[in-house]
Amino acid sequence: MLMNRREFQLSSLKFLGAALLSPHLPLRAGALTDDDIPADVAQLYKNAIVIDTLCAVFNDWKPAAETISAVRASGITAVNWTISERTFEDTVERMSSLQALVDAHPDLLVIVRHHSQIAQAKRDAKIGILPGFQEASFLEENPDRIDIFRNFGVRIMHWIGDFKLARSWLFLCSGTC
Repeated sequence: MLMNRREFQLSSLKFLGAALLSPHLPLRAGALTDDDIPADVAQLYKNAIVIDTLCAVFNDWKPAAETISAVRASGITAVNWTISERTFEDTVERMSSLQALVDAHPDLLVIVRHHSQIAQAKRDAKIGILPGFQEASFLEENPDRIDIFRNFGVRIMHWIGDFKLARSWLFLCSGTC
C-alpha cells in the first residue's frame, strides 16, 4: 500500500494513539475489541515489526493461561528482555530461567540470535526475545565473560560509567547480528 505524506502522518497518529493504549492491554485483556481499533491502524499494526525495547512479556516465570493469551493477542514481534543481575552467577541463573521459559513455550517464544529471526518470529506468530543487559557489574571486570552471554543470544548491552568494557562491547555488537 502506497501512502502520501498526509496519509502516512494521519495513520502514524492513529498508530501512536493505539500504541499509547497498548501497555494497558495485558491489564485489561478483553476490554478492547477489534471494533474499537480503526481498520487502517489494525492493518498497519498487523503488518508491522513491533519491538518493545524494554519489556518482559511475563511478570513471572510461570505465566497463567490468561496472560499467555494476552501476550499472543498483543501483536508484539520482539522484546528486549533484561537479564542482568548484580552478580555473574545470578545473571547466568536469570538467563537459564529465560531459556527454560522459552523451552516451556516454544509455540510462543524464541530467543533471537540473528536479526533475520525477528522477521521469522513475526511469520511464525511468536515473540522474539532479545536478551539484554542494563548494567555490567556482574562481569566483575572480566570482559571475557561477554562471550558466554553472546552464545546465549545476548546482543544488547549498555552500562553506566563502565568504560573499561568498551572494547568488549564493540566485540559483542559486531559480527553476524
